[in-house]
Amino acid sequence: MLFVVGAGASSEIDIPHGNQFKLRIAQKLRFDENGLTPNGSSVAVYEAIKSKMLQEPNPDTSYQQCLNAAHLICQALPLVGSIDQLLDIHSNKKEVALCAKLAIAKTILQAEKDSKFYNDNKHTINFVNHLDNDIWFYTFWKLLSENVNISKLDNLFDNISFIVFNYDRCVEYFLLNAISTLYSVNRIRAIELVKKLKIYHPYGSVGKIKGLTINNDGLVVDFGESCDSTKLLQVSKQVKTFTEQVEDKTEIESIRQLVLEVETIVFLGFSFQQQNMDLLAPNQPSNISRVFHTTKGVKLHKSQ
Repeated sequence: MLFVVGAGASSEIDIPHGNQFKLRIAQKLRFDENGLTPNGSSVAVYEAIKSKMLQEPNPDTSYQQCLNAAHLICQALPLVGSIDQLLDIHSNKKEVALCAKLAIAKTILQAEKDSKFYNDNKHTINFVNHLDNDIWFYTFWKLLSENVNISKLDNLFDNISFIVFNYDRCVEYFLLNAISTLYSVNRIRAIELVKKLKIYHPYGSVGKIKGLTINNDGLVVDFGESCDSTKLLQVSKQVKTFTEQVEDKTEIESIRQLVLEVETIVFLGFSFQQQNMDLLAPNQPSNISRVFHTTKGVKLHKSQ
């Protein structure tokens, strides 16, 4: 069974999506007209842009181009369905990608910190606080763990895969905590199990949760971490634009092969934007016999 997770799915734990997500990105990039000081925007994003310019003796883009790009993003976001669409439209402008990725990274990390899953004790979720919440994560987990006792734990993720179109790490973070809590195993054991799960982030994410890197490959970023401008630059490089994903043939082939192999797909909080569907669509008939879907704030019309 394949779960395809969209931005609407994370909204249940207060991760912004849709217009709210675009608004928060724009807020991070509202610099004053001279570009000298942030104007109600993100200091970390502003400093990261300046740092990027200083790091490169002969940068492809100028500081003023970056400020213009920030202004463009703020003004144009209301005219597109998502930041991904805007990045695709301006795929020839590196300064637009730089500013957008920095704002995305800052927005997502702050959203993780403000989410229902975040706890000051960085590696735990206080599940008791959510007893009165009807969140899909818990429904999914109850079905997944049903009849799986401690002796069968290695088979927990048999026949389960995820394609997550979000930049956040809520799915991985939740599963690590759910395994540790329900089965009373340490974090190392939980990490070992989650590593067995096939999970793809087509547009990247804001880094790897500690322990979930493969062969130490990947930037480690705590859930909801507050990054300075230097680390924020590193985090932003983990975010992919649609154009960059299309160029990554290996991952696209893996995703499409996964779609070919499964019989059931569950779309969660997914808006079915065309560019996302293009990433999923295999080049040959699949074995899919059942499709379930939920959306958030999107009206879908049944085709005739």
